[in-house]
Amino acid sequence: MLSYEILRLWERRQQPWPGRVVDFVVSGLPFLVAAPLLYASPTMTLISRTYWDQRGKIDGLMYVIADYSDIVAFAIVAVMVASIVWAVRHRILRFHPLAVVLIVVGTAVYLALRGSCSTPI
Repeated sequence: MLSYEILRLWERRQQPWPGRVVDFVVSGLPFLVAAPLLYASPTMTLISRTYWDQRGKIDGLMYVIADYSDIVAFAIVAVMVASIVWAVRHRILRFHPLAVVLIVVGTAVYLALRGSCSTPI
């Protein structure tokens, strides 16, 4: 939702800014209800049993492509990246502006989170 609202805010940049900003803020108000609900949740008592690992960011990305062989995983990523670059250069593959905003916002959120969350056994 944030990505969509950011894109909409950008696309309407020719309009007066106070109305756009008010519309942007009002569209996010329903999500403020989640904060007290999460705080009152019984799962908040489990936070003491959770530890954070800084390597979790890299591990999380590696799990997306992990398989039984590092060589095969590297080959898959290399072929995928080369295919995407080739398709973009030949104008076969184009990204919707929302996809670009979604990637930027998703990357920022992923990096803002503290490491990987796991419960020790």
